[in-house]
Amino acid sequence: MLWCSLSVFIGLSAISQGGVTRFIPGILVSTTILFYLIVIRANSVTYSSLKQFNTKTGVLSIASSAGTLCCVADTIYHMVMKSGAISKLMSKGISTTTIQAVVVIALLTMSFIAMYGVSVIFNYVLSNVVALIDTIIDNKYEINNIVAIVVCALYFFLIVWVYRNTTAFYGSGYNDVIYGSDSYTLTGSNVWLSLFQGQNDLRQPLYMLTAAPFMGIAYILGIILNCFYVNGLAIAYAFVQALLLVWSIWLLSHLISDNDIIRSLIILILSVSYPAIVFSLCLEQYVSSFFWLIMAVVAVMYDQKKADLMIIGAANGLLTSAFMVVWKKAKSFIEWLQSAFKCGMLFLLTLFAFGRADIFLNIKANLAEIFQYTGKKLTIVDKAYQYSKFVVDCFVGQPAVEKVHKSGFLIWGSSESTTINVAGVIIIVLIVIAIIWNRESLLCKISASWIGFSVLLLCVLGWGTSSNDLLLYSLYFSWAFWVPFFLSIQRIYNKGYKKSVIVILTCLFILIAKLNIAEFIRMLNFAIENYPL
Repeated sequence: MLWCSLSVFIGLSAISQGGVTRFIPGILVSTTILFYLIVIRANSVTYSSLKQFNTKTGVLSIASSAGTLCCVADTIYHMVMKSGAISKLMSKGISTTTIQAVVVIALLTMSFIAMYGVSVIFNYVLSNVVALIDTIIDNKYEINNIVAIVVCALYFFLIVWVYRNTTAFYGSGYNDVIYGSDSYTLTGSNVWLSLFQGQNDLRQPLYMLTAAPFMGIAYILGIILNCFYVNGLAIAYAFVQALLLVWSIWLLSHLISDNDIIRSLIILILSVSYPAIVFSLCLEQYVSSFFWLIMAVVAVMYDQKKADLMIIGAANGLLTSAFMVVWKKAKSFIEWLQSAFKCGMLFLLTLFAFGRADIFLNIKANLAEIFQYTGKKLTIVDKAYQYSKFVVDCFVGQPAVEKVHKSGFLIWGSSESTTINVAGVIIIVLIVIAIIWNRESLLCKISASWIGFSVLLLCVLGWGTSSNDLLLYSLYFSWAFWVPFFLSIQRIYNKGYKKSVIVILTCLFILIAKLNIAEFIRMLNFAIENYPL
């Protein structure tokens, strides 16, 4: 039943993206692998754990699977009704109502069959996420939880107000309007719920499986909100995205400190950092990718048994997150190598099991498309200019400018970097000092490696520098720059300077909030003026 259900879901997902022809090799491989895993190895430990229904997450899993399948079915319905075959049937005297009824019944039947398999997968993902989070939760402190809830509520109110005044952050009719984001395409194609959507390519091959367990319920909420707002679905997506953002920040605060007040201040500071403000509104894939990356960090630090699952989830959300496999624990290099190889094989097995063999069959074209984002024509010095500015943007938004896109519409983006950013260099020096001071901390080591990875990817390789859009990746990397600073603050607090630390963090929160809100207002004025609802 599970094999049949998942096979139907994969088939529906392929049809929703224009047909199964180009996905036939992947689907054939997928059904074969699923048949082996589910039917042949029905008594395996993995299969048994997959089918365990977790009551904590079961309802959410069912709701998210229903939302995901509603989205897929709706896409197919409109595709079928616009096809030439329908016109031919109507020309033969078959009424539109009859055709609609047959199509709806067929889609409902297939969706019902697929729902079982999808809810099982979602339940497996969510139950493991919740179980891992439970390992770092303590009931001793409550203020930071209240602060996180308040921040969430403020984000929700901000989303509703902004989305009722402008379409720039989700549906302006163009991509690249806000810092090079593809929000228009992502929202219009429901990328979070689409297994084969074009944006879910080699960079994020199974992104849907990491996002849909959360975003599926947003689709149902969006249907309800559409009764009150013309952009109800976008608002619902933004709500869940903001929830994942705050959840990630809350997790990070628990990794950094065991003090309730410091955790609360960390949540407040990170919530008003420029990347958080931008991505609380701009519908993008990076928020859920950030969430899964933090989950991988939690697993590496607290539960190695779940490390494979979380690293695979993070890598499916954004392939570069596979770098976290470096931090899998092992007694020797050979043991680590075996463990990393096993994790890689599981990743590939998951990829093929869910029909994404097409990614590897078209690997040359996929790589060519991806490498167009690197700054091939820029010198390493030009890339360093942009990177030094990017470091500052991870904390405080630098003054952006209104520009004209090559297609003629107005966009809001980073100003050109023609020299080294002194503030960025100072921050890098201070972070290096903080890393050296906290070098015994595993979290600091992970953060340092992630900063090094950002240098390799953004500065050396030049990812995103061709379009001067490094801020788009700030949320994904900024946490690593903050961690050494907060760990240093925690050490100072532990040495007895408690009041001084609280005053410093409070003043830092006020300063960053003031600077970033001012830059946010400039961006918002541009959006409302040029892309009103």
